Amino acid sequence: MQNTNIFQTPIRKQNPKLINSIIALGNPIVDFSAEIDESDIQKYGLKKGEVAFVTNENKGFYSEIEQKLQVFSTIGGSALNILRAISWGLKNNNLEKKISMLGCVGNDILKNKIINTLQQCNIHTNLLEQIDMGTSRCAVGICNNKDRYFLSEILASKYLSSNFIQNHWNDIISHDALLIEGYFIKENFGLCSDICDAFINQGKYIILTLSDPLMIESYRENIIKIANKADMVVGSLNAAKKLVEENNNHINIDLLFKKIYALLNDKNRILIITAGNQGVFCSKYDQVKKTEDHFQTFPNQINNRDIVDFNGAGDAFLGGFISQQMQNKTFEECCHLGNKAAAVVIKNIGCNFQNSIIRN
Repeated sequence: MQNTNIFQTPIRKQNPKLINSIIALGNPIVDFSAEIDESDIQKYGLKKGEVAFVTNENKGFYSEIEQKLQVFSTIGGSALNILRAISWGLKNNNLEKKISMLGCVGNDILKNKIINTLQQCNIHTNLLEQIDMGTSRCAVGICNNKDRYFLSEILASKYLSSNFIQNHWNDIISHDALLIEGYFIKENFGLCSDICDAFINQGKYIILTLSDPLMIESYRENIIKIANKADMVVGSLNAAKKLVEENNNHINIDLLFKKIYALLNDKNRILIITAGNQGVFCSKYDQVKKTEDHFQTFPNQINNRDIVDFNGAGDAFLGGFISQQMQNKTFEECCHLGNKAAAVVIKNIGCNFQNSIIRN
C-alpha cells in the first residue's frame, strides 16, 4: 500500500477534542477459549478471524470448547475491551476519570465475572441492566496455536430496555462522550440511533467502532447511518474497505480515506484505520476548509515468540488512544499509547493486560 506525505503533517501535533468522561454502549460478553482441532472447525463451517453467530447447525461448537481440559475464560466484547484499555491507560498516569458501561447482562455467574472485572478497573457498572436470561458469550477456538475462530451467542445483551435507559437517563447523558460498539448496531439499531441523537443535541462527542467486514456487509446501511452521526470512526483496514465496497487489496491509503469521507456526510471527523503490521493511519477532516490531513504510526516491535493472541488488539489501540485524549494529549501521543496498549494485549489471551486465569 503506497502512501504519500503522511509522515510530517500538522495533525500529529494537534490535540483531539478533550473528553473527561465516557460511556460505552455494546454487548457485555464472556469469552471461552480453548485449543481445538481443524476437524472441529470444518465440522461447524467457521471462518478464521470472522465472528459467526449461533445457529442450530453450529451450536455444538460450544460443547467442543467446554469439554477441553483447559478453557480460558475472560470478559470480552468490543466495548468492554476498549473501556478496560482506557482504564489501563489512565492508571499509567494515576488518573481517575468517569468510565461507564451501558448494556444488559443475565442474572448468572457470567454476570458476576463481568461486574467484578469492570469494578477492579474502576469502570462503573450501575448502568448494566440485569434480566432473567443468560449473559451473552462467545466460544473462541484456537487452532494451530494462533488462528482464532469465533462463535458468538448474543443473549441478554440485545434486550437492553428503553425503560432502563429512561430510568437512568440523567446518569447516561452526564458523560462527555458516547462510544458505540459496531456489533451492537445489529442488535438494536434504533436504540443506538436515539441515544446518539440525544448526545448530539447536547453537543456531546460520538465514537463508533466498525465491526468486522462480514457484519458491515450484512448491516452496512445502518452502520453508515451511525457513522454519519459520529465524530470519530475507527476500524480495521478490511472493515474500512468493506464500508466503501472496495475490493482492491492494494488501494492507496489516501484514496481510501477520500472514499470514506465521500461516503459519509460533511462533518468535522476523525478516522482511524488499524492495519496490523502496517501500523495505524489517523486522519482528520476539516469541514470548513474541506481538507483532510493524515499520518501513519507504526506498531511496537515484539518478538514473535511473545505473541499469544491478536484478538482485541484493535480495541486495545482505541482504548489507549482515548485514554490519552482524556488527558489532552496530541494525536501522536494518543497513537503512541494506543500502540503500546495493543503490544501488551497481544501477549495475552483476549484483550487483557495481565495473564488470563486457566479454568480446569
